[in-house]
Amino acid sequence: MWGRRRERTRGGVGKGGRPRRRAADGMTTACDLLWLGVPTVTLAGTSHRARVGASLLTAVGQPELIATDQQGYVRAASDLAADTDRLRQTRLTLRDRMAASPLCDGPGLARRIEAAYRST
Repeated sequence: MWGRRRERTRGGVGKGGRPRRRAADGMTTACDLLWLGVPTVTLAGTSHRARVGASLLTAVGQPELIATDQQGYVRAASDLAADTDRLRQTRLTLRDRMAASPLCDGPGLARRIEAAYRST
């Protein structure tokens, strides 16, 4: 037992004493991809973590890349991959779209929070 460290995770300990891992929603990865100009297709679900991608794509003006079922996901990805002009244009403009979106508007967020505090 000496010399063995127990790995700490927020998920606790699972079977066999191994750390339990929590499912990741991919928000950080999706934000990074959008910032780098990589179009991202998402499958929207019903839980918060399953809707983050849809929220991000809506904010950057790409709602057509949000699918509600597996067939729609495959269709959205296939359509995007097949349309090289659209793909190229999306790659060239995605960072600017994200920078101009509410996702990157810290001062605007602060104003909206302040307004909410004042209205209560």
